[in-house]
Amino acid sequence: MTKRAWTSAVAGVMVFLALITPHIAKIIIGRNHIYTIPFSALLGAFILLLFDTIGRVIFAPIEIPADLIMMIIGGPAFIILVKKVKTSLRSSIHSKFTAK
Repeated sequence: MTKRAWTSAVAGVMVFLALITPHIAKIIIGRNHIYTIPFSALLGAFILLLFDTIGRVIFAPIEIPADLIMMIIGGPAFIILVKKVKTSLRSSIHSKFTAK
């Protein structure tokens, strides 16, 4: 079990959000840490607020916890994100060594 999976299993979905948000911010903003770190904080707060709002609005009399919505949406989104990054990394490495 990797450190991220173990941390998410022990501490919960909020840690999963804290681990995935900087990676999403790097994709949106770039790798400049001056902008990535504050944007990660704002993006994490926005994602949590969005999932909480979705959990309250979907089934109006019943409130679904934000953790559950994060697990349902965040898990597949993270898998897609990892596959996309691996593919782009693999193609950039391949183009670096095959270019003349």
